Amino acid sequence: MDHFRSDHHGGPCVGRCLTRRAALRAGAGLAATMVAVTEVARAAAANQDQTPAASPAAGGLPDLRGVTPLPLTGGRLAEFEAYAAAKL
Repeated sequence: MDHFRSDHHGGPCVGRCLTRRAALRAGAGLAATMVAVTEVARAAAANQDQTPAASPAAGGLPDLRGVTPLPLTGGRLAEFEAYAAAKL
């Protein structure tokens, strides 16, 4: 019986015995973790609810059907090329 320890009731306990104190500590740690995770999720949901959604202007978007686009020449062409080069 050298390599076995016995629990409080006299039965064999291989390795480390789980005591009531250890079980309570584990349960308290688990409960604290669950509370922390719940609070983080609740805070994230509250922040999401407060974020305004993108919406069109009060008058809505203008109707551009039939409008001729501006030509891409001169300064507009240079500006577009610089923008495209910066993005690539």
